Formats: sequence, structure tokens, C-alpha cells
Amino acid sequence: MSYFSIPKTPNRVAIWKKVREHRKAEEYIRQELKNGTSLAHVVLRRVDFLAGRFRVAIPETLDEKDSREYRHHVSGVGNDGEYALAHTIKSFLTNTSSETLLQDTQFSASDVRNSSFVNSADCFSLGQLAVCFGEEVYWLLTGSRLSGVSDSEIVTIINAASFWPFTAFFYSNDAVDHTALSSEKLERIVNNLCGLAVGAFDDRSYLTWWRDDLRPYPDREN
Repeated sequence: MSYFSIPKTPNRVAIWKKVREHRKAEEYIRQELKNGTSLAHVVLRRVDFLAGRFRVAIPETLDEKDSREYRHHVSGVGNDGEYALAHTIKSFLTNTSSETLLQDTQFSASDVRNSSFVNSADCFSLGQLAVCFGEEVYWLLTGSRLSGVSDSEIVTIINAASFWPFTAFFYSNDAVDHTALSSEKLERIVNNLCGLAVGAFDDRSYLTWWRDDLRPYPDREN
């Protein structure tokens, strides 16, 4: 998919289903975090995954137990999982104290400064969403920044973040200044972490981990 085109909205068939076999889901998400950024490593070190619940975006017709090999493509799983995640992000950000960071393991801070792509008007001023920790790049999504943005446009932003691995961090903001991230700020984000989303099924869909006790899950589920 081209980063510069807004994808056509499909008839959404993917819904979030609760994962009943937590062990495989936790093993998979830990491996994705292990391959991620500094923030992912802080999550890996600090988070007790038993405190949350796993969900996966798959078609309603697909049984959750048939989709537990998260790394590989599963027949019946299409790219509309992107729209499930986009809607989840948008719903989460309706709370003004909520923020979402998308890690990027391909761009560097210097790339952001010099790239015509991230500064293109066709990318919704994507460069304005960039926050950095050293040379690491994250895309910061807030309700005010995405006001009036459609699910399709959020999918384009999701696709701008790197895959292999893709990770989104959902958290409550406690007045953290994101002009430049620091080790202390990463720790504070993890202290306020509500959930995670990682790519699954060859990045055709997503697996989430969520602290339902801190924030109700922000999308419909089964």
C-alpha cells in the first residue's frame, strides 16, 4: 500500500475477540517487544501481563482458537484488521487525557528532519506527529491532533509506522511534555499504560493487551 494514498474503507468484518489461551499470546507479544524500541523494552521489563486481557482482531466467522499462530498468515484474515485498530485508536483518543505512541524502528530522528515523505501535506503533516528519544522515532497521536481525521486517514498513519515489529502504546497522559522524550518520560508512560497493540498474522491484523481495570476497552468486541 502506498503511504501517500488514503485506502478505501472496506466493509469491516474484523472484530476484537478475547483470547482464551493467554500463554501463546503473551509469548508472542513479548517477542515483538523484544525486537522493538527503548519504550518497548521498558514495557517488557515493567509490565505484568497477567494484569490485563488479550484480544485479537479477526473476522466474526473465525474462531479465536483457530488463530493462535500469531506470526503467520491465517486463512480468512484480511487487511480490515487495520480498520479495527484505527477505530480503537480513535475511540481511545476521545478521552482528552489519552495518548497513543506508534514506534518506528526504520526512521531515525535525522530521517524525520530531512524526509520529504514525513513533511508531505499528503501525509497529514506526519512530521508534526514525530517525537524522538535520541535517534528513535515515535508518532504521537492525540485527540486534538486527529480531530476530524477519518478511520481511513488513521490507517495511513498506522502504515507509516514501521512493521516487523509494529507496536502501539496506549496510555493516560499525566502532563508529560513530549517535545523530547527521556528515560524518565518513558518510565512515566509505562506507569500510565492502558494497553498495547502489536502486528499479527504477517501484519494483516493485530493482537492487543489491555488493562480493563484502568480503562474500558475502546471498541466493540466478542
